[in-house]
Amino acid sequence: MLPLDGLFVVLDDPTETWRRCGGYYSCPKNSTGQREGPLVGHTGKYDAGGGEMKQYVGDEYWNFARVEQYSEVLDDFAEAFAENIGGNLNWEPTLALGAPMGGILLAGALGRKLGIRTIFAEKKVTVAATPKGREESTLVVKRHEIRPRDLILVVEDVCHNFSTTDELVKLSMCGGGMVLGIACAMNRSAPLYYRSISVLARIHRPAGQWQQDDPDVADDIARGNVIWEPKAHWEELTAALEQNTK
Repeated sequence: MLPLDGLFVVLDDPTETWRRCGGYYSCPKNSTGQREGPLVGHTGKYDAGGGEMKQYVGDEYWNFARVEQYSEVLDDFAEAFAENIGGNLNWEPTLALGAPMGGILLAGALGRKLGIRTIFAEKKVTVAATPKGREESTLVVKRHEIRPRDLILVVEDVCHNFSTTDELVKLSMCGGGMVLGIACAMNRSAPLYYRSISVLARIHRPAGQWQQDDPDVADDIARGNVIWEPKAHWEELTAALEQNTK
């Protein structure tokens, strides 16, 4: 539910700003800790044995797609990043590289704030989705280019397992650029660095995730109490949250 006054930015409280935009889900639980809403699938995967890759699951989901629609929020986040760059990076960046798709609009806002070039990577499908398997893809810089000696700020929406980050860092190096830092709206991992690269997060909130056979979630998985693609079923998650907060 959106705020009645139409104001989304809560100064010095990006978490509340995110909530006001309707982009936060936390699985509701009763007084005994039993889940009264579904788990959510995470983008990160693990080897479940025999080469089978499965998604991690968790209780929380931060949906930046609901946040990035509001230019005042993007500007607020970009302002905060700009203030932190001087004290955290050794040089001024010359390029903002947005991750698809969640980092593109944020990279644009940050690029305008810093007065630097802004580009984005794209997904290239390598294996098409089938009834038995998910789509597989890799990242490419196709529409734009990374130039030699570019000093790059990688921009993402939510960082957790850093799989997308890793691809973007490799792309940057292959293009002759150097990654100075990683700017993300939300860092859900514990570290403040990735491969010695500073992670500048608007919100740093380490969160747990489980493999599907973990005792904390195995019963929910067996009962089908999980939404594997949260963004595609966001209204269902919102309804579950609102039903248990009345």
